[in-house]
Amino acid sequence: MNKILLAYDGGDAAQDALTTTAQLANLAHAHVGVISVVPTTTLRTRQTVQPWDNPTMHREQLAEAKTRLEAMGLEPELIEKVGDPAQLIEDVAERDGYDTIVLGRPASARGLGGRLRRSVAVEVMKHARMTVVVTP
Repeated sequence: MNKILLAYDGGDAAQDALTTTAQLANLAHAHVGVISVVPTTTLRTRQTVQPWDNPTMHREQLAEAKTRLEAMGLEPELIEKVGDPAQLIEDVAERDGYDTIVLGRPASARGLGGRLRRSVAVEVMKHARMTVVVTP
């Protein structure tokens, strides 16, 4: 494990994933990248940012993740993207040579008998060509 990509949205599950990422990176002396993706939707054939989301919030979440990871002895690379979260997480991981992706299980998927509903985590697990860790 040389490079770990943490998918981060600031939620409780992402906080758990951040802690797991820091533990793995410190054990393996791995490089850490943190990606935050502002999701888009198609409206009349145009991609637009979800109305409840905004890039500023994602930048703030990345800054928060950086501060926490630095406090744990890591120097993360921050990656901001806009588009389809699962696709961009996979694309960045592949393009930049990450061998592990860490994501948090979505809160809405917890307590469903261990099954994950359709989510970014599920889509990444289905298509990524590298190790994917989904924190409980």
